[in-house]
Amino acid sequence: ASNVALAVNPNETYVKAESEGTVYYVEKNLAGKVFGDAEYKVLEEMKGSELEGIEYEQLMPFVVPDKKAFFVTLADYVTTEDGTGIVHIAPAFGEDDYNVGRKYNLPVLQPVDEDGKYVDTPWKGMFVMDADIEIIKWLHAEGKLFKKEKIAHNYPHCWRCKTPLLYYAKPSWYIEMTRLKDKLIENNNGVEWFPDYV
Repeated sequence: ASNVALAVNPNETYVKAESEGTVYYVEKNLAGKVFGDAEYKVLEEMKGSELEGIEYEQLMPFVVPDKKAFFVTLADYVTTEDGTGIVHIAPAFGEDDYNVGRKYNLPVLQPVDEDGKYVDTPWKGMFVMDADIEIIKWLHAEGKLFKKEKIAHNYPHCWRCKTPLLYYAKPSWYIEMTRLKDKLIENNNGVEWFPDYV
């Protein structure tokens, strides 16, 4: 629900392929793994850079963006080791995604509150990780699920309570101390510190 763009690796080769009457885009070397036993026909081949700007339909239409979204972007970090070689971009929930969002002026959608629970979606009130199965069911019912598989990967957890951590974009204020340095030193010289080495 927070994804606002797709990203491809500009230097990799992608294919437009047809399988069982539906057209898909996938990184060329991953096509065999993606389609598995299903037959597919390559209709066209292109570099990832040629896909930039292509628009697509919002996958989960629950949060309305306040600016242009749902188009293909380019990102060198997109790998072609697994998946499709195409990744979703959610600027509110990852540093790489946020940087792509800044580059392409993407909206930052946050359908999750500070407790890590969904808002503005059918899964309102559910912790994001507990909602995974329900989201898969929804995608299947909507005819938007191509296939599902489990992927094991490292995930950050709180060192104290061992709960999973969520990356969460929030507005922050920073003070540019270099502009205040001289004034700070001037004021500091007028203070009688105890002990004096402080």
